[in-house]
Amino acid sequence: MTRPIDVIAYEIIEDWNENSVKGIPNTVKPFLNAMTQLNSIEDSYGYDSAEEIIKLFIINASRFYKTQNSKKYLDELKKIVNWKN
Repeated sequence: MTRPIDVIAYEIIEDWNENSVKGIPNTVKPFLNAMTQLNSIEDSYGYDSAEEIIKLFIINASRFYKTQNSKKYLDELKKIVNWKN
């Protein structure tokens, strides 16, 4: 069963803030903040689908999010959107 997107987003925020010297980059914040308002892949935020928001987050975050748990969270999000490498 897939966990709620907002739960994952809040865990990412906590992990990133606790384990990164630079914090969350401004290029990533809009997507992460939108994810806190989503429960499932069927949801939307404004005019954007949950799938689009998550994919944009993954693309932007993968360059900066480098904590011990980052791969686990990014992989979980990739599974939700059926991301193909």
